[in-house]
Amino acid sequence: MRVVRRAGAAGDAAGPSGRGLAGEQAEARSLWLCGQAANAVELAGRFDAVFLLEIDQQTMAAQMQRPERGNDFGRVGDSLDAALAGYLPFVAGWRRFGALSVDATRDVATVAEDLLLTAAMAVLRPR
Repeated sequence: MRVVRRAGAAGDAAGPSGRGLAGEQAEARSLWLCGQAANAVELAGRFDAVFLLEIDQQTMAAQMQRPERGNDFGRVGDSLDAALAGYLPFVAGWRRFGALSVDATRDVATVAEDLLLTAAMAVLRPR
């Protein structure tokens, strides 16, 4: 997916060169950003496509509690409760936005293949 910057858009985050994402777009054919940010839906319109890797709450809780992940989030304090409480609003917000859903409950290779196929279909779809 390409990062698309609208004319006059301000506030781009700094990329690897420190020039901002808009400065990086000329050098990158594809840019995949993963993660969660409070204002992500507000910025999502800058991208050609947005994907939601979906898992159910039970799977999410089980994965977050696995110590071999190398991350304590979900295993300490109230972090698991906070993640579970935020699950439905997070998924609902991205669905309302029109994010393309990918079933992420399967093995990694299958999820990656499905994600790439969904991305290809999104790019080829007439606008």
